[in-house]
Amino acid sequence: MAIQKYTIALHSLRLAINMDHLTQKLLLRIIRIALISKISHIFGQKNI
Repeated sequence: MAIQKYTIALHSLRLAINMDHLTQKLLLRIIRIALISKISHIFGQKNI
């Protein structure tokens, strides 16, 4: 039982550490998508 609690604590700690990395990746991806959509929107208006 104690081993299970320890494993869960270790797992949640690892998740918390990984979450920072994932959050950064997600934010970068969102920013990139926003920039690409804005740029394509501008080019789309110029083409018309």
